[in-house]
Amino acid sequence: MTDAYLLLRDDEPPLLASRAGSEWRVISAPSRADLRRGSIAVLLPSNATLFLSTPINARSEREALQIARFAIEDDIAESIDDVHLALGARTGTDQARRVAVISDQRFQSYLASIDSLGLTEAPIYSADDLLPAGDMLVETDEFIRGRLNGQIFSIERDVGIQMVRGLVKEPDDIRVFGNALAETLATKAAGPALQDEESYLAKLADWGVVDDAINLRQGNYAPKRELDLSGLGQWRNA
Repeated sequence: MTDAYLLLRDDEPPLLASRAGSEWRVISAPSRADLRRGSIAVLLPSNATLFLSTPINARSEREALQIARFAIEDDIAESIDDVHLALGARTGTDQARRVAVISDQRFQSYLASIDSLGLTEAPIYSADDLLPAGDMLVETDEFIRGRLNGQIFSIERDVGIQMVRGLVKEPDDIRVFGNALAETLATKAAGPALQDEESYLAKLADWGVVDDAINLRQGNYAPKRELDLSGLGQWRNA
């Protein structure tokens, strides 16, 4: 069981959601003491990770990662040598595997920060990868976040509401969080919009880690170079 979720943010102090009875309490810039309270999962900003899917037939996970690198090379903007990959679990006899792709330089920066806080064994996920299984859409302050047909995505809110209308064929079969988004799709909302990162993190924590969430600590993920850790000054001491 995960006791807390630490959401890293690029330009602001991180947020920590921790259990408070049957609910989740979210604080900004948690102390070192806050990070020593039970099992913690680390969440990266959703815009840091791209999710793809590709058939992979391999005898080992190491071989699977190598096959994935060749399989997705034409689907990403960066050089394949400049990205970090992690694979989703096998699903039955289906050879299709989910692939999480993140800039290696960006991942190394996150990893150095995480490890310096003593969270060297904490699983690392993209925040949106904690959206529950099944088709759903969540309206937040800046993005429409969703999982449709097994694919995870974020679309800027200003244009996303209309774009999502073209993606959704049967809105009544989708859980929608946000009244404006539900009204656009002519369906009922399953819950209110999550208008800020604090409420979104609390809801993700409430849902918990789903079975197919991809732990980004795969392959060669150890820090490879000296990094500027001056950003850690955003953390307050206990």
